[in-house]
Amino acid sequence: MALAQERVISYGWENVAGNLFRDLRVAARRLRKQPAFTATAVLTLALGIGAVTAIFTLVNAVLLQSLPVKDPGQLWRVGDNEQCCFSNGLPGSYSTPNDWSLFSYEQYLEFRAGTPGLESLAAFEASAEPFAVRRFGSGQSVQPYSVELVSGNAFHTLGLRPYAGRLLQASDDRIGVPPVAVLSYQAWSENFGRDPAMVGTGLLINGRPVTVVGIAPPGFYGERLSPTPPSLWLPITATAQLSPLDNQLDHPETQWLNLIGRIDQFRSVGRDPAPPPREYLETSGGLFLDQMIHEIDLARFLVGDVESVCAWGAARFSKDAADFGDVDTATTLLRFKNGALGVIENSRRAVYGYDIVTEVFGEHGKLVVHAERKSPVRHYREGGSEEDHFYFFMDRFKDAFQAELESFFACVQAGHPPTPGAVDAAEALRIGIAATRSFKEGRVVHLEEIQ
Repeated sequence: MALAQERVISYGWENVAGNLFRDLRVAARRLRKQPAFTATAVLTLALGIGAVTAIFTLVNAVLLQSLPVKDPGQLWRVGDNEQCCFSNGLPGSYSTPNDWSLFSYEQYLEFRAGTPGLESLAAFEASAEPFAVRRFGSGQSVQPYSVELVSGNAFHTLGLRPYAGRLLQASDDRIGVPPVAVLSYQAWSENFGRDPAMVGTGLLINGRPVTVVGIAPPGFYGERLSPTPPSLWLPITATAQLSPLDNQLDHPETQWLNLIGRIDQFRSVGRDPAPPPREYLETSGGLFLDQMIHEIDLARFLVGDVESVCAWGAARFSKDAADFGDVDTATTLLRFKNGALGVIENSRRAVYGYDIVTEVFGEHGKLVVHAERKSPVRHYREGGSEEDHFYFFMDRFKDAFQAELESFFACVQAGHPPTPGAVDAAEALRIGIAATRSFKEGRVVHLEEIQ
């Protein structure tokens, strides 16, 4: 164990510096022709260490804030940016490289089953399509209606209640069941005179009978703002009956769905194998700004903006930390603006090696990202079990640093701003300052106090 700790201190805090400065000189030469990116690079390179280990990107669906849905701040859309309407599944052929913003129905089912950290995960067609619609038995001429296909749990995920009748449910979204629909309040008012008998009435959609089971609440025009909001919502699986010649369920290579879900809780653990040297601690800014800030990056990346912070800390074993008024052990509670809660645990001493665990928790379970092991082998013997841990973050995140630099240089070459960017770095710094103030003053600190 003593040899392992010696290796950490020597390799981690002395030899790494030489290699790092050599890499920075190379990067500086490559960036010289585009100096506008340099300032952003300084703030950005520290971000994304944990982020690149996540399965997907969660982007706050800002437009949902103004819609009549339950706790809109807790809703997140899976993807890098807004896309419409189809993608053939080849990275870079429709948008930017590695851009995951649209998904096939098979991918949605896989993500819904494999990411229980989201309380619920719903799918929405990226673009509402016109369908030929008329009231069954009315003799009226066929009219074009904007129809959006959604998963059976879509309205439940948004937390909506029907104005009349009921909304779609999971049992409606099965292949072979008679198709049903929810009519928008606007279409019900303008086209059917708010006739209460519309609930339970049959429509002919593309010549197929569909039963209207409910009316959506007033003011709801879909999960995003659109100049042509949907008049009807149908289960995704209904496309097999309504559009048999253009059934996207038969094309798993086609991405055509937006995914939206909710997160309840966040937890992250970050433990270093040994405290840094005294000279480093003197100018590090303290544990909350030096070590915990990476967990803050993950918290904002996975959950959203932080509203308030409450931090506790102690110098449990490091005299050097105590001498500088710093801590070596800390627990920080976060309250997010969307109502979710979070906790971050940090320590400067993990004798078994570098340790990091992140999880998001929801109604149906949790999604966990563990620290990788050097080997998948665990040795069980008398007295306990053993497994290999990485002993320093440069080993643990070697591939992550490589991917991060490649992504940054790709942004430079394409002229795109890097993500995350300077705003993300500044916000993480504000949260770290708030945590430091909370620890020193023994109180909850609201982010609005930190300018």
